[in-house]
Parts: sequence; C-alpha cells; structure tokens
Amino acid sequence: MSTARRGPAIAVLANVDELALLAPAAALAEALQHSLDQLWRNRSARASLRRLAPRRRAVLIDVTLAPLDNDVVLYVPDGQPRRAYRIPIGVSSSPEHRDGQALLLTVARAVSDSLADMDGAGRAVRRRAADDLVRMWAGLPQLLNTTAGQSPEWNDDRFGAWGPPSHAEHATVDRMLQSAATWQSVPPGARTGTEAQSLLRQFAERLLAEAAALTGTGDDAVFVCADQLHRAAAARLHDDQDVAASMTGPWWQEHLGGVAPTAATAASHTGAAELLVENALRWGPTDEDRTPDRPAWRVAAAAATRARSLATLATADRRRLVVASVCVDKDGAVTVTEAPGPTDFALYTRNRVLTSVIELVDERKPMQPVVGGPEGDAPFQRLADLPEADALRRIGDALRETIGAGLDAVVGVLAAAADHLPTTGTALRAALVDDAAGYTGLPQGEIEAAVDWLTATPERFRTTPFEYWKMEARPVRLVTQPFISTSSGHGSEQLLLVPGRIRLSQLAYLSYLNDGRLPIPRAVLRQPSMKALSDELDRFRQQMNKSQEIDAHRIAAEAGLPSRRDIDPRKTMKHGLVITGQIDLLVAVPATRRVWVAEVKDPAIAFSPWEVADEIDDFHGGAADTGTGRRRRDEVGRLLEKTADISRQLPAALSLLGVPDPVEGWQAQPIVLTRRVSPAAFVTDPRVPFALVRQADIAFQHEHLQPGPCLWLPHSTAARTSK
Repeated sequence: MSTARRGPAIAVLANVDELALLAPAAALAEALQHSLDQLWRNRSARASLRRLAPRRRAVLIDVTLAPLDNDVVLYVPDGQPRRAYRIPIGVSSSPEHRDGQALLLTVARAVSDSLADMDGAGRAVRRRAADDLVRMWAGLPQLLNTTAGQSPEWNDDRFGAWGPPSHAEHATVDRMLQSAATWQSVPPGARTGTEAQSLLRQFAERLLAEAAALTGTGDDAVFVCADQLHRAAAARLHDDQDVAASMTGPWWQEHLGGVAPTAATAASHTGAAELLVENALRWGPTDEDRTPDRPAWRVAAAAATRARSLATLATADRRRLVVASVCVDKDGAVTVTEAPGPTDFALYTRNRVLTSVIELVDERKPMQPVVGGPEGDAPFQRLADLPEADALRRIGDALRETIGAGLDAVVGVLAAAADHLPTTGTALRAALVDDAAGYTGLPQGEIEAAVDWLTATPERFRTTPFEYWKMEARPVRLVTQPFISTSSGHGSEQLLLVPGRIRLSQLAYLSYLNDGRLPIPRAVLRQPSMKALSDELDRFRQQMNKSQEIDAHRIAAEAGLPSRRDIDPRKTMKHGLVITGQIDLLVAVPATRRVWVAEVKDPAIAFSPWEVADEIDDFHGGAADTGTGRRRRDEVGRLLEKTADISRQLPAALSLLGVPDPVEGWQAQPIVLTRRVSPAAFVTDPRVPFALVRQADIAFQHEHLQPGPCLWLPHSTAARTSK
C-alpha cells in the first residue's frame, strides 16, 4: 500500500536485539504497519490519525529500549530530507508482553500518547483522538503471535546462542598474537609485502591451533561447535528476513545504512562458527578431548574470527586489493593495519550488498527461486519446470554422469535435510535417504550419490590443504558439503545435520545456479573427468551473458533510443563502418547527442579477495606476478578501442542506427553494463562508467556520467555514484 493511501507518513522500525525475547523484529514491525493500514480504512480512525500525525511531518515508531533523539533527519520516499518525529517506545520483558496482541496494544498506547503530547494546538482534542485510536486499535484482529508460526529449527535459536565475542575475548586474542610473535621470535619492526603476508598466515594458523585447544576436537566438541554454527546461521537468516521486510515498505531508505554492516557481522559470526567446526574436524580426536564450556567457546570464536580476518587480509594484500602492514613492538604486541590499494575493496563490498537488497524494491527484480522442503506446503519443483529448463537439464545430466546424481537430486536432498531435524543432531543416513527419495520421487541410488556428494568427512579435511581464505576455490568446505560424517562408532551410517547451515547451503546452491554455475572450484572443473560438466556450464554462462545483452537492448528500445546489439565487424562494411571487434550494444541518444558503445557482461559474483581480483584483472588487464595462471585480458582496453573506431566513423555509426540527424555535436562514449555491481568499477582509474543492465536506460540518458560505479536508487532521477 502506498504512503498516500495511508495518509500521515508513519513508518515502523524495530530494534532486533532489544526485542529478541519478545518477538521477531520484522513480525512486530509488519504487524504495527498492517494495523495502521487497517485503521486507515476506518473513517473515525482515519480522522484520529490525521489529528495525531499531520501530513506536514513524518512519524517514525521506533520500538527499542535504547535512548534516542526525538528529532532526526529522515529520507522519505520522494528522496527529499525532512524533519521527522521519532517516538522511542520502551517495552519491558514482563510476562504479559510476551502475548503478541498485548505487546501490540502496549506499543499502540505509547504511540498514541506520544503523538498526543507533542507540541501544538488542540492538545485536548488530540488526547481524545489518542484514546479513541487505542480503543479502535484494540478491536483489530490478532496480528502478532510470538509463540507460533515459525518452523521449530528457527524458534528462538538466535537468542539461545552464546553470542558474538566481547571486547574482553578480543583482548584475549590480542594476547594470543603477542604470545605467537614472542614464540616465533619475530623481531620488532613494521613489515609489508610478502613478509607481512607470511606473518599474517602464521598468526592465523597459530590462532586456529589455540582455538582447537580451547574447544577440543572430538565428536562432542564438533557437535557443540556445530550447534553454535546452527544458531549463527539461524540468526543470519532472521537478519535477511528483517532486511527483506524492511525493503518492501515505504521507508526502505531509512534502513539502507545498516544493511551492509548487518550483513558483514552476520557473515562474520557464521564464518567463525563454521571455521571452528572445520578446524575441529581437521585436527581430529586427541587423548584430551573435552566438551568446550561457554567461556572457552567464546574465546575460540574470537580467535577464529581474527584468523579469518588475518588470512583474508594476506590474500587481499597479495592480490593488491589492499596494502597490509604488520607491526611488532619490543614487547611482542602485534598491530595489523590496512590501507586502500588500487581498488576500494570495502566500498565494493558495501555496494554489492546494498544493490542486492535494493533489488527487492526495484521494479525489475530477478526471479527468486522458491525454497521448499518436505515439511512445507510447496511440492518439489523439478528443474524441468523452470524457465531455463533445457540448459539446467543438460547440466544435470552431465553432473549425473560425473558424480552419479543430477541437480534435482542435489537440490532435493538439501531441501529434505533442512527439515529433517528441528535442530542440530545426528540422523541415520538411511532415514535421510528415504526422506529425500520420498520427497523428490527420484531413484534411491541417485539420492545416495547426492548424499555422498554433500557429505564432508574428517579425512577430506585432513588430506586437503586447509586454505579457508580462498572460499570459492576450496574443494572441501561446509558451504557445499553441509552434512558431517563424524568419527563416532556408527561411522558413515550416521550424519551430523546442522539445519541452519544446510538452509544456507541450499540457498548457496540456488544462488550459484542463478549465477550460471555450480559451487565447484575451477581447478576441479579442469580435471578430465569433469570436462562434460565444465563444457555445459560454459555454454550456460554464455547463454546468460547473451540474455543480458538482449535485456539491455530491450531496455534501450523501450526508452525510445535507436539501438542495435551484437554488431559483427563482418556485417558493418555495407554501412561503411570498420570496427576492430564485435560490439555488444550500440545506442544513440538524440537528446544528448551521444552514441554509447556498451560492453555487456554477466561475470559470476565474486566474494573472496581472490575471485574479486580475478574479475578486476579480466576487465583491466591482470598483473604478471599474481601467480594465478589466468589468461591476460583487458575488456575495458578493448572497449576503448571500439569506441575510438566509432568516434572516427560517427556518420557510418549513426547510419547503422538509422539516425538521420547531422553528425555535428555527436560524440561516442564507452560504458560497461553488468547484471550486478562489478569490483572492476571501484579501481583508482576505472576509465569508463560501470552501470547495471537494469538501469541502462537511466545511464544512457544521463548527461554527466563519469567513469566509475554509477548506481541509482529506485524512484530516483539523480545519479548516485558510490564514491
């Protein structure tokens, strides 16, 4: 429902942490907003709302226990800054407030009282309006239920977790680093380059050894760490749901600032817990195995968080994304700093998260696959029923020839496993196979092969280099093999299932498929046994890249801009146009007298520093000493050459586009269009503008587009570059 139909601009916020024991923040916010929408349909309530919240100012209902300023700057849906009332509502944890409707009425009374007590004329009238509004609010149907409606695996799990490490635990890790520097006899001084990278890796490995000593490495320790992984993953999923709920409301801009930090924190906590599980599996049982207590696990989690950070920083420094420095003083205290390199890696990461969230409010958002399970209402959806059925079927057939299970089996087993247990626990492998076979209707042998493919064993972690900082390049990781075969007596007959991790893995597989690939490292795909699968994935990627060209051309045509795509040098000679290479898209904008030479790409989304640097190298030309073994490419350089060709032959280019106007004042401009934000846009010298395919019409018609990332918020007319 639009803001105009609601009348007064009223939005509901909720503090996740403070309301943790009362209700999910998104559910409370949705219930409050829905109740306001229902009240607005009632004439008497509408009159009371108008008296309480005049249109001249906006109102934020902020449910929290933290003190807040009453007057803050808020960006409302039309993008103009205004002053807004912000109402802090204190909610206690008393038993009566654990009932959803009682909690909602408590907030309703507090909101009405706060609105009635604001400065202004007619306070008595507003007080009567507040009383009337609360009575009508109380008559609404039940909107919020804090005890039902959630699947068991997510119910209050995030609130029973031991939580992220505190400053005290991080201080303990600082002392661990100091001890490591002393033990390794590291001389005092500052180090950069390869010396810093080597020290960072050594310190990270030392921290993981300390973490293993704290948690233990036996089956009990693996189970406890896995349970914390489940809780961290459930919290991450809750955060994603909160963000999705926030982005669908009229006040989504208010939440943008916290999206990237929230996502980074959730990913860090999940990654640390995951690393502790993998670390315990890697070390294996010892004679002193024990179950970690709460303090020990929290310090271990802080150590794992720091180890991930140090190892990732070493990789980012090696690939020239940042400049790392390690300083050791005379007492052995370690200080690690990083400075921006040729690429603003942090800015790219923030914008990647923000644009993925903004897709939720953009009119042209991509299809989101439905994630179902045997306990849900949605039946199993075979890939043959999806729009890309032919390509996915061929990939599935090639995967089946390679591992004995197709895509349907892998996706179906993940869906069945996510709901197989309500929380972390062991399950009989045969029971999981039967469950998945019944859900998918696939042969039991294929289901068993899929279970094998998705199972991580301690032996695989011990025999594979433990390069956890490489992420996508790792052949063994819990992201892609979320079932854990422990060393307990039943062996492979029992599996440790972590529902939160399995749910994230399910989403990861679907995300990879939406990206035109599978979570299989390139080094593995280059093996002879994987050739058929690799070829099918390459064809699928080319098909998806071509679909982006088609979309960009359609968007330009819908905007009324003369355009042509897939311009082959062999076919342009009859127009007198000689070009050095194929042009993906050529667009003329008569209003600005520009001819845009567009390179349209759909690179796979990059997460780790290694993959980010590879994509930057592809666009801007890779360095010769990175040790990647990749073919040197320079997509931007080739685009500039094509643009120069068009600049020298503007009459022929305009003739090709059917533009009859004289060529005076026309100029050719290069642009790169991608499906998602590319890290190549965030280099120091990007040379060309980078925009999203879905925003191609805005980019083409913009008068002052500069090199670098060019992003627009939905419903905005002004360019918003991220630098």
